[in-house]
Amino acid sequence: MSGTEHGHTHGHAEGPGFAARLAVTLLLVPLLLIALKPVLMQFVQSRAAAYAGSGRFDDAIRVSKKWLVFNGQNPEAWSDIATLYRSAGRREEALRAYEKALAFDPDNAKTHFEMGMFYTGSKEWAAAAPHFERARQLSLDGAKLTNAARYRSALIMLERCYTGLADTEKAAAARAELAARFPSATR
Repeated sequence: MSGTEHGHTHGHAEGPGFAARLAVTLLLVPLLLIALKPVLMQFVQSRAAAYAGSGRFDDAIRVSKKWLVFNGQNPEAWSDIATLYRSAGRREEALRAYEKALAFDPDNAKTHFEMGMFYTGSKEWAAAAPHFERARQLSLDGAKLTNAARYRSALIMLERCYTGLADTEKAAAARAELAARFPSATR
């Protein structure tokens, strides 16, 4: 006896209600993915951090790239991937990922700071300084600090860059600004 003799269509797509079930499925699955996106992103971030924490940078990069499935223009994802590439010693890939992050969000102080750190790793002071200047500027809202820790760190790195470039005037200006804003941070 086949299933069709009793009015059943076991495993067959045809039949009453198939179009309705398909429509509901096609509507619900994307809605569920949108609703679960923050949870999935948090899971991806924590898994990537666990891999990176144990020195498994290639695995961390692979997992982090899953962010891009949801939004390939996510500057935070590109910045984090760039940092992982940098940690893995994959310099060219890191540079391309930082550039993508800044292309999607040119006013991201964290990415500018990280890109400055990328260049200071190879003592490319002239390439690093503009990124620290931008991180410094973006950490201020007029005279109000929006991110004091990043602002302070940008000033410290600017002093280092300008010292490396033998620009004593700009190094002294960064040092003076650091002393004025953060007296306990001066040497």
